[in-house]
Amino acid sequence: VQQEKNLELQRRLTPSALEWNNQQQAKFLWNANPYLDVLNQEVLKSPNNNWLNQVEAEFIQQSIKRRRRNTQRNWGIALGVMLGLSGLTILSFIAQREALIGQVRASQEASEANLPSNQLQALVDSLRAAKSLQQPLLLLFKPKNQLQNQVRGTLLQAVHGIRESNRLEEHSSRVMSVVFSPNGERIAATSGDSTVKVWNRNGILEANSKQRGRVFTTQEGKFLTWSLSSDNWDNIEIRRLDGTLLQTLKDAGFRPGNERPYVQVVRSVVFSPDQKRIAVARADGKVQLWKPDGTLIRTLKGHSEHVDSVVFSPNGEMIASGSSDNTVKLWKLDGTLIRTLYGHSGSVYSLAFSPDSNTLASASQDNTVKLWKPDGTLIGTLKGHNDYVTSVAFSPNGEMIASASWDKTVKLWKTDGTLERTLYGHSGSVHRLAFSPDSKTLASASTDSTVKLWKLDNTKEGIIKAHRDTVNSVAFSPNDEMIASAGRDKTIKLWKPDGTLIRTLKGHSDSVNSVVFSPNGEMIASASSDKMVKLWKPDGTLIRTLKGHSDSVDSVVFSPNGEMIASAGSGVIKLWKPDGSFIHNLKDFGPDATYIVFSPDSQMIASAGSVPGLLQKLDGTLVTTLPAYGHDVKSVAFSPDGQMIALGSSEPKLSLLKPDGTFVRDLQGHDDDVNSVAFSPDGQMIASASRDGTVKLWERNGALLSTLKGYTDHEQIIVDFSPDGNSLVWTSRNGKVILWNLNLDYLLLRGCNWVRDYLENNPNIEESDRHLCDNINK
Repeated sequence: VQQEKNLELQRRLTPSALEWNNQQQAKFLWNANPYLDVLNQEVLKSPNNNWLNQVEAEFIQQSIKRRRRNTQRNWGIALGVMLGLSGLTILSFIAQREALIGQVRASQEASEANLPSNQLQALVDSLRAAKSLQQPLLLLFKPKNQLQNQVRGTLLQAVHGIRESNRLEEHSSRVMSVVFSPNGERIAATSGDSTVKVWNRNGILEANSKQRGRVFTTQEGKFLTWSLSSDNWDNIEIRRLDGTLLQTLKDAGFRPGNERPYVQVVRSVVFSPDQKRIAVARADGKVQLWKPDGTLIRTLKGHSEHVDSVVFSPNGEMIASGSSDNTVKLWKLDGTLIRTLYGHSGSVYSLAFSPDSNTLASASQDNTVKLWKPDGTLIGTLKGHNDYVTSVAFSPNGEMIASASWDKTVKLWKTDGTLERTLYGHSGSVHRLAFSPDSKTLASASTDSTVKLWKLDNTKEGIIKAHRDTVNSVAFSPNDEMIASAGRDKTIKLWKPDGTLIRTLKGHSDSVNSVVFSPNGEMIASASSDKMVKLWKPDGTLIRTLKGHSDSVDSVVFSPNGEMIASAGSGVIKLWKPDGSFIHNLKDFGPDATYIVFSPDSQMIASAGSVPGLLQKLDGTLVTTLPAYGHDVKSVAFSPDGQMIALGSSEPKLSLLKPDGTFVRDLQGHDDDVNSVAFSPDGQMIASASRDGTVKLWERNGALLSTLKGYTDHEQIIVDFSPDGNSLVWTSRNGKVILWNLNLDYLLLRGCNWVRDYLENNPNIEESDRHLCDNINK
């Protein structure tokens, strides 16, 4: 049998071997022939004793070598193709990643550019940047920390700085009036495009009526309009939104001579609080009182120029009128002139009574708002606008005044005249304002064809109204569950992070200047102008009082290892044990050293408050001076690794130094003294609080990440990070503690909740942006 197989193999092999031997070309060698392996085994088994002749044996050997070369070549080609494809895939991933990073950077830069004047778009831009960072490719191959921090910083600024909550953009011409329904659920506006539009609070357009004039509401919640009759401009027509004519006030308009009247022949039409009277401000200097049935009651005469504004007091006892003769007149309902208020140097465009009728606000062409008592006493003048003030309004709760101006801004004021905030965003002059009945939303109507809705209750989020006066110091407990604040009102207050007051610690007889938790959280130390340092338990129990300072104690701090307490005031620094035992004084800190901090290893103390600051060992050995180049060092902080010191001084910058005093860099951007500096727990960020009213976040390399303004323009005193690095706290001279969450997921959630109605309902949103928050839960 084997011989038969061998003969069969030889019959197949011999012709091929002879042909190859005669031609001597590789193409005649076998490569894929299935018998090649069998014949090769025969050769290998008995190289010198087999049935193959020499030509046949060499043919087999050369065929095997050729196949081996072909196999190697094919594997090389295959591997090359595979590597090529892999390279293309890697290059594709790199290109995709770079494209995503480019999108993140572009959105972040757009947000920064829009922050000053287009808050909603800035928030949308920053949300887009933050969402892009969550793309799977960027989660797997993260961009540089600097870009991630910049995105977080811009989103933080946008989320906490925004006031504009929605934008109603369906009008095609200037918006002339805007009002809320009595229940606050609907908003109506009239425009130069001769339409009245009605939206719900979410910004969904519900009604669109072809009507001229101005819009107002009845107590029953119905929207009505008034306008001059189109066929006879001497009459005022009051209509429903569907155009139904309700009443005509005949001859209420004013035609100067025989000329066709100009648009504002009638400047203002208002109902009395009880809806039983209608007051009409006319261009001939008169105010007319009408019954709703169209009966003229009387005419109030006294102004020498156009009457631009008229308003009833909420108690229904008075009428106020403002005129281009620069005066405000107060009238009884029977037409008796009570008094004339002088003080404006320009036309009086708008008037508003406080809800209790005890204050009258007047807005004028002279760029001011004046506050008056009904007896004619001028309470104060609100200055800040750079152009005509066209509208003024009191919030229904009586806590706020809003003013609008040709300078394209809206300003919010306390009733004592303190400017709380300026709202930017309109691209045209702002002509009308309206508060929602709950005082939480303000609507502004502008010549830019839009109505903007500003959410006002957001100003309370993150704010702890901590003390009656300046908050001098604030500190987190090590477990992040408690915040301590110290104030000029002589108290220490303990808070939950949500702003709930836990307890008040009383015992100092003068301003409390500093407060700090021990590293284990079991003790609180406070320093006061009463020359005392007090140690407390968190439950409010006074443990002991450390006496020894002969003047105000301005700063107190625990060493990181918890074994010492240092207190400073008037240039004297004292070291104590936690049990109250006095250790010794540190000398030569200078007469003004008022702020101290331990190094992370508890072996050194740095001081601020003098020129220059000093770094000493605990035995008083001077390590180095901390120069501020002729300026007072106001604050000092160590990085967590102890490799860097940040200084804030009486110039508008902070400086970074090495512990040996070597200068690293300056961080410039503030406009006034830097009162406080702090490193984040991971050492990658620095926060600075300034007299210019801002808090700034920086990267350790000096890059500015964010500028935070809180909710007022007051000087910022102290700033610090929470131990987990997720929160930032700072204090100001207005008695408030501001606490902001830095967590990116929280910022995304809050930003999306704020902007959701705008994304869903505004007709001008790009479709890709409309779905930004689809997977962000409310």
